[in-house]
Amino acid sequence: MISVTEVPETNIVALRVDGSVSADDFDRAIHQVDSAIRRHGAIRIMEQIGHPDSPPIVPTNEWYDSSFGRSHEGGITHTAVISDQSCVTAFVKFFDPNLSTQIRAFKLSESDRAHDWLRSTP
Repeated sequence: MISVTEVPETNIVALRVDGSVSADDFDRAIHQVDSAIRRHGAIRIMEQIGHPDSPPIVPTNEWYDSSFGRSHEGGITHTAVISDQSCVTAFVKFFDPNLSTQIRAFKLSESDRAHDWLRSTP
């Protein structure tokens, strides 16, 4: 499941991934992110990945997930990915040099630090 919420009075969109993620969950989340971009012009994403089933994202959507980030580079300025899974951190490090979006990985225990980074980074 993916839940999407907007942090009030900010341009931060929080995504939480837990359990199974269906193609419908993924498409619904993308639609909500697109709507936030249209309203704010540019957003910052805080994505917390809890304990997703394996694989964490529907395999047919993995490429769409990474290409979504690239196609929305002007609309997503910063992304904080919060997870204790080493494969998620590796994913962030792999895509970081290829994106104009600033992206950083944080541990679950660092979620306050991730939120502060999103609020304070120009």
